[in-house]
Amino acid sequence: NTHTKPWEDVPLPRRAGVSSFGAGGTNAHVILEEAPSFFPLPQEETPQLFLLSSHKAEHLQTIHTDLIDTLQTHDDWSLPDIAYTLQEGRREQPYRASFVATHHRELVDQLQQHKHVQSPPAAMNRPEVVFLCAGQGFQKSGMGASWFHHDAHFQTHLTTCRDIILAKQGFDLFEHLYRTPPDEDTALDEQHISAPAIFSLSYALAKTLEEYGIQPDILLGHSAGEYTAACLAGVFDVETALSLLATRAKLLKTLPQATGLYVHCDLDEALSLQREGVHLSLVNGPKACVFTGAPETIAHFEAEVSKQHNTKQLRITAAFHSALMDPIIDAFRAEAQQYTYHPPQRSMLSGVTGTYLTHLDANAEYWVKHLQQMVRYDQAFSTLAPKEKALYVELGPRHSVGGIARHNLPSPEVFSPLKYDGTDKEHDEGISLQVLGEGWCLGLPLSTNALHDKPRRRLPLPPRPFSRNKHWLDAPNAQSPKMGYVTSENTPKGTQTDSTGKTPRPTLAIPYDAPRGHVEEVLASISGELLGFDGIGRQDPFLELGGDSLFVLRLIERAEKALKCQLPQEAAFQGVDVAALAEYISAHLTNKRTERTSTHTHSDPDEKDWQSTPLVLCASSSRCGLSLLRAGPTARTRATILRCTGARSGWTDITRSHRRRDGSSLHRGNQSPSTERAVSHWCVLLWSIGRLRDGLTARRPRRRSRRTRLTR
Repeated sequence: NTHTKPWEDVPLPRRAGVSSFGAGGTNAHVILEEAPSFFPLPQEETPQLFLLSSHKAEHLQTIHTDLIDTLQTHDDWSLPDIAYTLQEGRREQPYRASFVATHHRELVDQLQQHKHVQSPPAAMNRPEVVFLCAGQGFQKSGMGASWFHHDAHFQTHLTTCRDIILAKQGFDLFEHLYRTPPDEDTALDEQHISAPAIFSLSYALAKTLEEYGIQPDILLGHSAGEYTAACLAGVFDVETALSLLATRAKLLKTLPQATGLYVHCDLDEALSLQREGVHLSLVNGPKACVFTGAPETIAHFEAEVSKQHNTKQLRITAAFHSALMDPIIDAFRAEAQQYTYHPPQRSMLSGVTGTYLTHLDANAEYWVKHLQQMVRYDQAFSTLAPKEKALYVELGPRHSVGGIARHNLPSPEVFSPLKYDGTDKEHDEGISLQVLGEGWCLGLPLSTNALHDKPRRRLPLPPRPFSRNKHWLDAPNAQSPKMGYVTSENTPKGTQTDSTGKTPRPTLAIPYDAPRGHVEEVLASISGELLGFDGIGRQDPFLELGGDSLFVLRLIERAEKALKCQLPQEAAFQGVDVAALAEYISAHLTNKRTERTSTHTHSDPDEKDWQSTPLVLCASSSRCGLSLLRAGPTARTRATILRCTGARSGWTDITRSHRRRDGSSLHRGNQSPSTERAVSHWCVLLWSIGRLRDGLTARRPRRRSRRTRLTR
């Protein structure tokens, strides 16, 4: 682009590419995009999530102080915009804190009083996320109320399950979860209600977390929770899962009522405790076994084993995962075969085998075995044991499946989104945001776009504090050369810097060649000062000495001051060493002197001047074109004759020195005096003719002059 032009507005954001190419090979390219249009939005009094992080724990206090000062200075700034800037405009660091506030004053108070959620340093790399789906026995009225009342995503997914249940089973799930006082609702323990209820809660919670960017890497379901895990893994859809659970509940009604008992014992001891009517159904851990059977039988069994082991009655009404399911197996298989199954799209652990589910298990027969066979939850956690950095998300009431994880693994990191259910904070408007902030502090990823339903802008909030650590490279010496090809191998050993702080010239492939002439001496001296070396040769490559494009620019700048001249920008692309740059500068200075030459007739060149100055012939002009003709051979050279095809005011700068056929310059010593004098006379003659022709042309400005050819 040689001139500016309007940048027309288009529907898409306007973008531009800007390139910069350095003389030493350092290139840069940046793509610019216009700032998005901003329309002021009214102030909103809704809870906002504020995320702060730093690479050092002590810097969090500095961030708090800086943010307080900014909030007090700009109390008119939009709180959602402040939250958005902290969420999107900062890279996540291990030391984290989160706040939830609705007003400026509330946020300032929390920052001053340190009322925030802060966790131990989170891993810089995203941890593996394991979703633990709760099964029957952990359900309770009011579970998920903190999310149901304040999160639109959770409401949407839970309503989807409620509509399917209402159509297939004829009852309203919300009536049992949120509209009946918890102490008065006993129907939630019924088989046809408890299984769909715990599935719906876990499924809605998992899909809500996915909306916020928390995606599972591994899925594991406990008993009926395996239906939730399979649905999230893509084995079947939510309608199929609820249909299978409804079929199972309908068939279980045809069986005698049963119950379950937790016994604190290991697997070998549990196998020895089995007897007629008492079946080992689940192994939840090293010392956590569940027995099922008829209520009377389990009561007698509890009275006997409680003398030696801790026991606890479970809230289940069927003898799942045991031989007591045999009467309904054929009917359940016939119903399960009507649905379509797919290979799992996410890693999912099987409660039947304790290993990962494969495409061979994506069929109705697997769910028949799941209903009939003992569940080995302990083996599934043994498969997870090597994942020490995993983060377990409990999709169920607090201390449900998370408690089983703690029983199987040494100090697992468990995150419970329903931790505030049943507490005073249950109905707080921003409780779901606080839970998300706590998960983020533990290292869970968080897609903050889901937190804002309107476009937001970034504000100039204070940046993170710097550590003020010094990272400075000392001057090059024998032990630490500057850069480039100069290394300890080619730097003389035992060399020391002189009184000026410079290092002797390193050993290069090119032998040392002392500078010649004033210009080369000036350039060599400046190069040595910039590079830190003493004794720079005229042909030493700048790049091999550690030079770069910035070095060349500084060299040109200082050379202009030393030589008291002004060099064009193209000079930066001419200097690969002292000799090449000096040749260009000498030619440039000669051209400038020629431009200042008088327009009167020139006398013969002084014989003394020709002793030290090369014979230079050239002319530059858009209207004065010069072509070179070769005359017959003389004693040692070919004389250079000029042919003029146009003329223009002034004989312009002489730019190039013509050379002999062998490449050497046409100096005084390279040709006879007669040839030298003849050529110089031709230069003067051609210049005079050009001036005369310009004078004639000036009288006829509108007529294009006929080209005049001058030959010898």
